[in-house]
Amino acid sequence: MNDRSDIDRALGHWFEDGPAVMPDRVADVVARRISLRPQRRSRRLLRRFPMRALTIGLAAAAVLVVAVVGYNLLPRGPSVGGPPPTGTPAPTVAPSPSPSPAPGFIDGTRLLVPLTLTLSGGWTYGMSDPTNLELFWNGTNVDLGFHPLSVVTLPGGATVDGPWITVPADFVAWARQRPEFTAVQTRTVTVGGRTGTEVDAEFTWKTGTAKRDFLRYGTGAWLYDQGDEGHRVRFIVVPGLTGDGVIIVVNGPNADFDAATAALDVVLATVQFVAPTASPSS
Repeated sequence: MNDRSDIDRALGHWFEDGPAVMPDRVADVVARRISLRPQRRSRRLLRRFPMRALTIGLAAAAVLVVAVVGYNLLPRGPSVGGPPPTGTPAPTVAPSPSPSPAPGFIDGTRLLVPLTLTLSGGWTYGMSDPTNLELFWNGTNVDLGFHPLSVVTLPGGATVDGPWITVPADFVAWARQRPEFTAVQTRTVTVGGRTGTEVDAEFTWKTGTAKRDFLRYGTGAWLYDQGDEGHRVRFIVVPGLTGDGVIIVVNGPNADFDAATAALDVVLATVQFVAPTASPSS
């Protein structure tokens, strides 16, 4: 008989008997036949190996292989209805507090009379050049300008067509005799450590009056026209020490004037005059 038939016959007799242990003769036949063929594993067979345990072990191994392969073929997403995959949670970062608004510091050292101030109470920065530092309140509803006294000129005399003059020592007297103003009131104030004079007045406008300037400051002027009807004006004259004085002009509607000037008092308390920087010697 051929090798395959010998092995089949021997195994058939053994399985019919149903023994739990392979007989020596069967093991001898199997070992002899296997030794005649090329193999990739060890040729040694254990003669007394329990077949029931072998069968159960092979079945368990097959189940394990199927389970591993099946698991590897599953998608890697989280199971529906199952707990989410665990992992190291990202550290919780507390939100940074919002920074407080920076104070409205204004560097007015471009002005011919250098100064600094801090805005508040609705006052905002407009522009700056050597003869004008402009601020606004409530949008552009109330306008303010710092001007060096050395560049300011005023209409002289009590008539509209009078000559232009420099700022007189008695500014209050000048304001009282001008046709543009009425209800002139004054008080003494301190700005940047310097004593000055504050002059409040109401504009008066008559239909048919010609437009004209009521103050010039070198690079610009304050216009007097029908738009000033119902407005008030404030002048603050701060003479200075050696010709470095300033005049502050505020122009706004009567309805806004008191609130704007009350807020302005807080701003003016922050004014500091800055000594000019000496030019380097050549």
